[in-house]
Amino acid sequence: MLTQGKELAALDFAGIIGGPLVAVINAQAKAAVTTTNFIQNFAFTNTPGQPPQLKTVQFNFSQILGSALSSANLTSDETTIQVPLLTIIPIPYIRVDALSINLNVSLQSTSSTSLSNDFAMSASTGGNFFVNFSVTVTDKIPINSAAR
Repeated sequence: MLTQGKELAALDFAGIIGGPLVAVINAQAKAAVTTTNFIQNFAFTNTPGQPPQLKTVQFNFSQILGSALSSANLTSDETTIQVPLLTIIPIPYIRVDALSINLNVSLQSTSSTSLSNDFAMSASTGGNFFVNFSVTVTDKIPINSAAR
């Protein structure tokens, strides 16, 4: 009887394949928590007793108004721009798009067993006053076993 099926069934495929999948899911969850903590700590003020306020940065911007053809009509307009700090810095973020698991199972031993049955019967009779009757029954079961 072949034992390869038993050898393969004995392997913990749930652990072999599921282990890397669980590791990727855990890494993805930790990355999401890290990103959330970064945004909360870096982009918002945390004053006790007050709701979080978005941190902003102010820029002064000068814009020249008028036609480029006539330098006499040019005027300058200065504007202050206030933008959230979070919009000008990179947010740490990592995401797993694909996961490839290469599984290589190698069987190191195989075995086979063959079973055959030879059955033979012979009978003879005689025709005298007394009947002679003879029966011979033979049963052979050779078992061949090979292992590598």
